[in-house]
Amino acid sequence: MLRLRLQEKPPTPRKPTVYLQGRVSYFRSDNIFAGVDPVDDGLLRPGVTLLAVPSLGPDTKLITSVSGNLVRYGDRSQLDYNQLKVKLGVRQQLLKRTYGELGWSNQQLFKQEAGDRFAHYNSLYLRLSRRDWLVKNLALDTSYKLTLRFADPDTRSKISNVFRASLAYYPYPRFKAALNYQLALSDYTTRYDNYHQLIGRVSYKISSNSQIYLYGGQSFGSSSNSRINFDGTVFGTGMSFNLPLF
Repeated sequence: MLRLRLQEKPPTPRKPTVYLQGRVSYFRSDNIFAGVDPVDDGLLRPGVTLLAVPSLGPDTKLITSVSGNLVRYGDRSQLDYNQLKVKLGVRQQLLKRTYGELGWSNQQLFKQEAGDRFAHYNSLYLRLSRRDWLVKNLALDTSYKLTLRFADPDTRSKISNVFRASLAYYPYPRFKAALNYQLALSDYTTRYDNYHQLIGRVSYKISSNSQIYLYGGQSFGSSSNSRINFDGTVFGTGMSFNLPLF
């Protein structure tokens, strides 16, 4: 008698939980410092992030990251600085296409020349995000983020509410075109701002782990501080990669 042996099902490949992310971006605005007397300048920003997203449950992930960025201005090199940021959060799937994230971040800014720290931020945040497919290849991404930032110097402390909406079209698997809108309401210790940004963006996947992108648009808004003017044109381009480690 022949006995049939049941073949064992091969184990499901383990998804990576640790990633190395890198980026090089260039940003330019004809009012880069949001001043009444507009200043036209650009900045180059290379950076790297080590990201870990282990699962805490079927619908819950721990989000941890350490990032370093260099910020270099075009014409005002005396303002160049380095940025170090640490983040810790928990992301929970609330509904089929809705997620919530609660966390903390620490950010420190250092002058490029002497290395002295000139700003230090500790922030608590709550983020809600959702994706809806309207028709095939057309998606609407929406999010809301509440941030409580405690800063040194104290004048940079703030409470902010940021609303974002992005209408994204995917005509080809590697190509994405999007129209993005952002509204940021910020209450500082000395002023209140409302900031709007409307941006068009296109991106192309060079590979499954890397992409290039280009964007441009307008910023506008108002502030209780008469020396602040948000009206300006913005432009940017860059390249990023996301390399799974283990």
